[in-house]
Amino acid sequence: MGTIWITADTYALRKLNLTKSPEANINFVSEIRIYQELTPPAEGAGLPKVTRVTVAIKPSDNQAGIMANFNTINSNFERNHERNIAFYDNALDTAPNASQLPKDYFDKNRPDSLSLADQTSLAVLDSVRELPSVRSVLDLADVLVNGYKRVGRLELGPILSTYGFNDIEGHRLRFGFRTTPELSRDWLVRAYAAYGFGDGRLKYGMRVNRIIERQHWTVLGAEYRHDLDQVALLDNEFGQENPLFDAAARIGRIRGSRPLMRDVSGLSLQTDIVRGFIQKVIVRHQRFTPLYNFAYYNTDRRVPGAPTAANITLSELILESRYAHDEVLVETENRRRAIGLMRWPVFIFRYTLGANHLLGSDFKYQKFAFITTQSVQVGIFGRADYRVEAGYIPSTVPYPILKTHMGNQSPFYNASAFNLMRYFEFVSDRYASVRVEDHFEGLLVNSLPLLRKLNWRLLATGNVLFGGVSEANRSLTPPRHPDTDEPLQTFRALDHGPYAEVGYGVENIFKVARVDFIHRLTYRDLPEARNFGVKLSLQFRL
Repeated sequence: MGTIWITADTYALRKLNLTKSPEANINFVSEIRIYQELTPPAEGAGLPKVTRVTVAIKPSDNQAGIMANFNTINSNFERNHERNIAFYDNALDTAPNASQLPKDYFDKNRPDSLSLADQTSLAVLDSVRELPSVRSVLDLADVLVNGYKRVGRLELGPILSTYGFNDIEGHRLRFGFRTTPELSRDWLVRAYAAYGFGDGRLKYGMRVNRIIERQHWTVLGAEYRHDLDQVALLDNEFGQENPLFDAAARIGRIRGSRPLMRDVSGLSLQTDIVRGFIQKVIVRHQRFTPLYNFAYYNTDRRVPGAPTAANITLSELILESRYAHDEVLVETENRRRAIGLMRWPVFIFRYTLGANHLLGSDFKYQKFAFITTQSVQVGIFGRADYRVEAGYIPSTVPYPILKTHMGNQSPFYNASAFNLMRYFEFVSDRYASVRVEDHFEGLLVNSLPLLRKLNWRLLATGNVLFGGVSEANRSLTPPRHPDTDEPLQTFRALDHGPYAEVGYGVENIFKVARVDFIHRLTYRDLPEARNFGVKLSLQFRL
């Protein structure tokens, strides 16, 4: 709602002054004002000369109000210079030296000057930021969003992983940190040490990244890690980080998830080949020491009494390509974050080559994995997020190297997992899956007066997974352990059709909470199968 100005003779748009309707269901925001002034018709087609946006959060009894002003002034327009349409379809880039500009840069380069009121506001903001009460709120927000607590030139965390308890380690204490730009803008170091009082083992790890060049974000990395892991959670091929889920997955009974000690060392190099296309190369060496009853045939003879082994050593070359045509990337401190897409989906392809007899490696194999994601508007039905994933492993390898589909036995919803699937419930060497989340925004709920005041929003989810395992990979596990003669734990494949689950839920509860109600549609008769579940999560959405 608002006012627009149009010339009487040419009907050209000259100016507009708009504000948010009070009926709009937008989190936190109480006011949005947009003022825009266009160039005169005599100069040609109207172009935005001045744009002012004001976003305000109304104060309440227990929180301060916030008002943000964004002013954009365009000048030196270049008209009648025809360009390819792709030129205008590029997303914004952050200049490599954006965080190192001198304090007086904008005073010298802005086309207008700050008013006295603006100068006073900036001075007040600088002083308010240092107040203890404000600093406490900012620090708390940083911990909730990033999971780390700033202490001097270091950040301690992830906070959620500091303490855990499970049936292998007993009480587990973990201390970790990462460096900040105050220590170095070009080096990022993450390190941690953990100790399990039940198993008496010390675990540790370190990752070092060196930013070689910022324009194309060329980063060299090195990593070493010695820690307890689970076969059920090994296959995180695309680096999806979920600190809440990771912490919850180490709590409680994890023996059924096939625990093992994992030693990982690797080198990586990534760079932007062209805008939107990221290429990553990883050289990795791994050793798995199972902490459960496990063995596999290590010769071509796969009959009772044939030679077997338990530990697994791997040497791998990984090539990962990621293409996001119009993704907006922002450099924050010494990390780079993606903050959104305009129209196009993201495509990721990963190829893994295992080299036999290299540094003690036990297997030669190949893996192919593909994923695409996108968020699209679906009219009155809000916004839908979909994720399509597929993979193929043509080689014969023990099941810890195959694709273990990620289940979720924690009470927290995980968009990257099948939320009613148990840990290590299904394994595949060829698979395809589709996941869809539809956020209805204010549809239906806005029509009910009582619910409308709560600003709740409805959503729906659906996950379908197809998969299978070759007979060669099934027969690689002997029926009984060669030393103890006990029956060996094996794995389950999707032999009776796809796995499917659907859900519905409510988000925007207290503006940050979300509750999902999920139903399992297939494989409902399996032992310990959960056919209905309720999952919680926290998210920040406007």
